[in-house]
Amino acid sequence: MVNITIIGAGVHGTRIANKYKKFKNAKLKTVISRGKPKDAIFFDVPFFSSAIGWEKNFGKPDKRDVFDISVHQDSIIAVMEDFIKIGAKNFVLPKPIAITKKELSQIQYLAHHHKLKILVASQWHYSKLVEEVTSFVKKNKSKISSVDVVFSRSFKSPRKESYTATTAFLPHILQILFDTKLIKGKSNFVVENSSDNSIALRYVGKKNIHIVSNITDVKKTEIVKIFLNGDDKPALVANFSGILGSGGFVKYPSITIAKKEHQVREDVLEKMISSSLKYFSGNGSDNNILTLHRYLPIAKEEIRIVEHASKLVVVIGGGIFGILSALEIAKKGYSVVVFEKASEIITGASLVNQCRVHMGYHYPRDEKTARESRRTNAIFERFFDKAIVKDLNNYYLIAKHGSLTNPEDFHQFCRKLRLPYKKSWPVEANLSKEKISLSAKVPEKIFDANVIRDILNKKIAMTPNMTLLTKTEVVGIKKNSDGFNIIYKTGKVQKTVNCGAIINAAYGNINHINSLFGLPLNTYQYELCEMPVVKTPWSKEGWSVIDGPFFGVMPFGFSKKYLFYDVELSVLERVVGEAPNFKFDIPYYNDEKRRMRRFDNYKKKWAPYLEDIEKCQPISSLYVTRVVLPKKEKTDARPTIINEVFPGFWQIFSGKVTTSVPRAIELGISVGKFFKRKK
Repeated sequence: MVNITIIGAGVHGTRIANKYKKFKNAKLKTVISRGKPKDAIFFDVPFFSSAIGWEKNFGKPDKRDVFDISVHQDSIIAVMEDFIKIGAKNFVLPKPIAITKKELSQIQYLAHHHKLKILVASQWHYSKLVEEVTSFVKKNKSKISSVDVVFSRSFKSPRKESYTATTAFLPHILQILFDTKLIKGKSNFVVENSSDNSIALRYVGKKNIHIVSNITDVKKTEIVKIFLNGDDKPALVANFSGILGSGGFVKYPSITIAKKEHQVREDVLEKMISSSLKYFSGNGSDNNILTLHRYLPIAKEEIRIVEHASKLVVVIGGGIFGILSALEIAKKGYSVVVFEKASEIITGASLVNQCRVHMGYHYPRDEKTARESRRTNAIFERFFDKAIVKDLNNYYLIAKHGSLTNPEDFHQFCRKLRLPYKKSWPVEANLSKEKISLSAKVPEKIFDANVIRDILNKKIAMTPNMTLLTKTEVVGIKKNSDGFNIIYKTGKVQKTVNCGAIINAAYGNINHINSLFGLPLNTYQYELCEMPVVKTPWSKEGWSVIDGPFFGVMPFGFSKKYLFYDVELSVLERVVGEAPNFKFDIPYYNDEKRRMRRFDNYKKKWAPYLEDIEKCQPISSLYVTRVVLPKKEKTDARPTIINEVFPGFWQIFSGKVTTSVPRAIELGISVGKFFKRKK
């Protein structure tokens, strides 16, 4: 006879008490609970509130006494220690037994030091359903392409306050995946999303295994689907969600293979308890019994997932700086989620600019920006080689009147920074030599932003630990005990994710994102800019008149179209403050009549310099909110600034695009150092 003490008279404790009472070789000796249990099953069972009460009534436990712990995970060790003090040797622990390495080490120490016999309660480990799935996996091992596992249902209060997605269903999922040999210890996984209510992760390798555990979903789902040979329809569906009634199962779990479904008629809790009783009575084989030793790989995997989820990094903003930073952080082994408000990446300032691979020529009054551009342009070109437009004749022109830089200043500037140039005039564009004092042909190239988008999308697809969510807006950021809680919306659906670090790469919305977390806001100069897309009579030639209220044209990447930019006319509105509170929005400015009137202004202003302006035909316009530092008119400085504005919270003030690659590398190093400090 095995004497059972139930510790914890909640939902699980009550359920297993009912099961134990069905076995003749088990006696429900007592129940330990903070308050007197209300369920009828405990009516004739002695009740105590502590291990001391147990000892006063029964004395020291003997080898027939088994203590089935049915309390929340964070109380397991304390309960074990209390009962070990009175001599308890036999325990059944609930899953998960631990969610930190420290907790698991403590349990292992207690087991070894006190020579304990410990089983882990995991009903699916003993089920016929798992046996059938295991058999299918074994037969089709080489054919399995992917596996989907979803365990979800809505937890109501107060149960919801006692569980998270990682402590409710994830332990069951891992048990099933380990038992069926679909995963092994230290398999590579990616955390796609993690919050108290939901966790989604993906094991990557020859077969992709996607896991979801959710305690807020209205629909009850406990399903494993196995796909073969890349098919979009599952070859096996195992439904673990049997429906329990007062007298047992109303609906049994089922398995469907080749469209043939059958129910698996068994009570897995009773099967588990039967095996446990045989183990503790010494009457049965322990070949399949889930001892602490056998459960350790699963416990370690749970801990690995919890630790990895706590180091999830969220990047807000899908421009070049945001995506490159995300890729670099992912290289360090961290899971990264990128939130992008638009329908695709590289749509803002990364796209709407003249796409120069700046070497520094553009900034003769700000040596720091020029040197930074000179130092980083080659790195950018190597990284985005296929996006670089190399077949280009590019010129910088100094105006005779109104320029803040004269030819001698420009010459000295280029000489100092070792910027090569050749005195030469554009061949195709008919520019007035009466208006220009110097025309310098330079080896500066441009990039095609659309090709860069393609390159980055391919890199994202090849980075398994990076998740991109487009059409997604961050609407709230809070601090939690181990990092941050981010509230976001995709369409009308609002969700949350917990993360260990945040990268604010939202560019024009940098202050807005900071405000969601209550950070001090900075004053910036916001400029609503227009860049006309134009059909021109020339090709493979670009030029810019500097350094003042002038203008320039550049090919729009590899296309035959051109982008026009005018220092005065392209800035539709300018606001200095904490937010881009413009008078009018883009739809207002994009009205065709208004757009054509504005292009007429380009023609009038440019005509004295460019005779061909009358041959140029506007096609459309691109718009963007540009953000620059205020009061920098004297130098026109455009630095890239990365600050850790709060521990684990970085913001990127994006400068010249050529700095994006090395700055992303620097940020990746900073994030790695931050997580190492947190250990």
